Amino acid sequence: MKGTNLSNSSLFQANLEGANLTGADLEGANLNDAHLYNAIFYSTVMPDGSIRDDDC
Repeated sequence: MKGTNLSNSSLFQANLEGANLTGADLEGANLNDAHLYNAIFYSTVMPDGSIRDDDC
């Protein structure tokens, strides 16, 4: 899912465990109850517009 534009998407209860979200745009997305265990966040735009850069 690298570089994917998921802005304003409904990802309610989505299983994103282990997903590579490097460079993804999640601004405005609904991540309520999403499963994000071991997901990779690097230069990822989060729902609130902030940039998340976890250690890779």
